[in-house]
Amino acid sequence: MLTARDKGRIIGVMSFSLDPGYHFEHLTAADSSSIKFIGAFIHSDYRGRGIGTALLEKVFTICREKRKSYLHVSFETANPDAVHFWPKYFKPAIHSVRRTINKDI
Repeated sequence: MLTARDKGRIIGVMSFSLDPGYHFEHLTAADSSSIKFIGAFIHSDYRGRGIGTALLEKVFTICREKRKSYLHVSFETANPDAVHFWPKYFKPAIHSVRRTINKDI
């Protein structure tokens, strides 16, 4: 996990894995890496300042150094910050749809 700090205070995180192995659902293989489920989080006071991009660039650098050919991220399209951020750096590989069923009906 990478962290961004301001005066010792954690203001951002990005969690990733270099060796996820083969995993069909996550589209990973031996030469890939993935942004983990927590993905990225930047404190709301610091968004729009390039912190997420800087963390992602560091992930790209680490992946290149470790000879990883692919980096996968999965995100919720209901999250407006994620929809604005991730597509700038990634191309869609698949689209999925899911529905929450209201148990009270």
